[in-house]
Amino acid sequence: MAELGGFGQEQEPRDVLQDDVTGASSEPELVDQSYLNQLTSEQRAKLEDEWKAELAKTEDEISTLRQVLSARLKHAQDLKKKLGIGAWQELTNDLQQSIKTVQETTAYQKTSETVKFAAEKTTDIFGSLGDSISKRLGDVKNSSAFKSFEERVGSAVGTVKPGTTNQPPSEPSPPAI
Repeated sequence: MAELGGFGQEQEPRDVLQDDVTGASSEPELVDQSYLNQLTSEQRAKLEDEWKAELAKTEDEISTLRQVLSARLKHAQDLKKKLGIGAWQELTNDLQQSIKTVQETTAYQKTSETVKFAAEKTTDIFGSLGDSISKRLGDVKNSSAFKSFEERVGSAVGTVKPGTTNQPPSEPSPPAI
């Protein structure tokens, strides 16, 4: 099909991008308005008829593709039923595939390594902090000042509650009946 080129000259169609399925141009050529104004009414009518025919053909192809796609989707659903694949299992598989895809990305792997490193360092810091606090509390408990304080508190409690000693409590007496 020949299209009208510039100023009444016929040219072969130039498809910049070909559609893989139909071979039709995926980017329609834009027509300059000044070019259309220079056409005779017969040339313009012929061009519009070509466009209408191409539009009808494209819409027909779209309709056919939709029918084929619908039939293929129904066939796929029938096969899934025969295989026992339900909607929940399909959703689970899709989610697992999505997670796997994300985990394979460089960004995820770098982030994961950074988080692991930070977790290790945090664990080390808290571990050493806990050890340091335990050691320091042990040092304080064994210090002479703490022992002196402990003796004073013990004697003060003994003074406030006569009959109480610093000895551990004996076994509780059985309840009265």
